[in-house]
Amino acid sequence: MVSLYHLGMKELGTGGEPGEGAGKVAGASGSPLDLLRGENMRLREQLDSAQEQLSGLRTQFDRLLSEARLNQAKLRRFDQIERQLIAAPSLTALVQALLVDFGALFELDAVTLALVDPEYEAARVLSEGWSEATQAALDEDEAGADADPTTDTRSTAPAQGSEPATHTTTRTDWFARLLLLGSGQLLKQIYARGWRPLLGSPEPAQAALFQGVAVRGLGSTALLPLLHRGECIGSLNLGSRDAARFSAGNSTDFLERLAALAAICLDNALVAERLKLVGLTDALTGVHNRRYFESRCLEEVKAAQRSGQPLVCLLLDVDHFKRINDNHGHPAGDAVLRQVGQIIRGQLRGNDVVARYGGEEFVLLLPDTPLDGGVETADRIRLAIAAAPMQVQTDDAQPLHITVSLGVAQLQTEARDLSSQGAAPARSSAVDSMKLLVRDADQALYAAKQAGRNRVQAAR
Repeated sequence: MVSLYHLGMKELGTGGEPGEGAGKVAGASGSPLDLLRGENMRLREQLDSAQEQLSGLRTQFDRLLSEARLNQAKLRRFDQIERQLIAAPSLTALVQALLVDFGALFELDAVTLALVDPEYEAARVLSEGWSEATQAALDEDEAGADADPTTDTRSTAPAQGSEPATHTTTRTDWFARLLLLGSGQLLKQIYARGWRPLLGSPEPAQAALFQGVAVRGLGSTALLPLLHRGECIGSLNLGSRDAARFSAGNSTDFLERLAALAAICLDNALVAERLKLVGLTDALTGVHNRRYFESRCLEEVKAAQRSGQPLVCLLLDVDHFKRINDNHGHPAGDAVLRQVGQIIRGQLRGNDVVARYGGEEFVLLLPDTPLDGGVETADRIRLAIAAAPMQVQTDDAQPLHITVSLGVAQLQTEARDLSSQGAAPARSSAVDSMKLLVRDADQALYAAKQAGRNRVQAAR
């Protein structure tokens, strides 16, 4: 019979006599227990390695998941602002969305907008929009002040060199974050390396784009060129105190998409404003018509009454215009009016207003201008027209020289009866003040013509 001892030796891979088996076991690499322990250790090391890899993968997964959630939230915010830009009913609302809502939505410390505006189109539209927004805000503040006299929610724009604006920019101070450029030269210098976003630490040359904001207080900036049909029409400029917010290596996909949409919306808004302006423009001279003047004059009167700043109105009449029509024909008279309108526009500032008032009369508004400044501007216009030969077709083929007369009046804050010069204790309404302003300018013009024409007369 085979003993249990021999069976045990065979199971362990040995055989023979005790002495022989013992020698083979002793010469082996280890006992079965040692082999099992080694295998267990090896498996444990593999398990630890797998757990370490799993932990790394879990960390990576958590990081990617966090980034995905951040991107999803960012995408939702971008989608929200994009919808708002597309739905903006006017150029003013569009600019407000970029300067106010975008900054608040993304918690930016500074947002400014530069627009190339050589013809002052945006300047005229946005200055009117800002006046309307300011009036609405002040009306709300006055209503709130009546309810709580200790509360004053009005906001003013910080001056140049102040601390960076936070995302509390309001509907009344956004105009200070707007830079209107007469040409695109500044943007060509800043984007000298190409029309692509510039991210990183703010540079001194960029200070011009952050109007009213201290660039030194910003940790990082992102400048986004607004391109439309191959041309740069402006720049959307973002700033943060966080130096890592806009670093040079960051992806700009979302920002470029926003800039492209903003450029399209801005161009479309300007086109819409031009179409709207067609109904407010005199077809012959290209300046505004009387309808536009009356609307704008009322707004300027309200603004002057709020701020206490002076407002001047000028009425201009072409001397002996009937003779031009009688002697040279109506086409010659039309040509004279067109050239007079062009000369007047060339003598005015961007926020001044000129309109054809009727026939050979033009009316002008000069905000923030005292009476003596209005007289000086009127005389400059008079001299410029007198010195300019009118290019019209005449029988003798000679250029035509004309003169003009002007009446100048300043807005009066005291209430007056429209039918008399008597003073009243109450303050004039905006409508009455506007009518009195134009009437005073008309009376001054009449005095200039009675005094011999080709002169400027100020209202007394």
